[in-house]
Amino acid sequence: MKHTPWYPLHLQIMLHYTHESVTPIAWTDPASGTFYHDLIAAGLLIEKNLDPGTPSNIVITPRGKAFVDMLCQTPIPVQRWTDPREPA
Repeated sequence: MKHTPWYPLHLQIMLHYTHESVTPIAWTDPASGTFYHDLIAAGLLIEKNLDPGTPSNIVITPRGKAFVDMLCQTPIPVQRWTDPREPA
């Protein structure tokens, strides 16, 4: 299985769909479709409405919600500045 690297846009899309009532995002970058396909392939998002001629309704899956929750609960690393002349 090929590993797809994660980019900030992946996370932005996931955070957008974490809220239940969201409007579709109109991305201007043609590559954004690839990001959606990555997230759908990973089981983090799903297209609910696949009727031809109607806009797709993308929603977050329980797995996607758990992924976002895990990211939000991960502490942000803290950098501590030290003077190397002082003993540790």
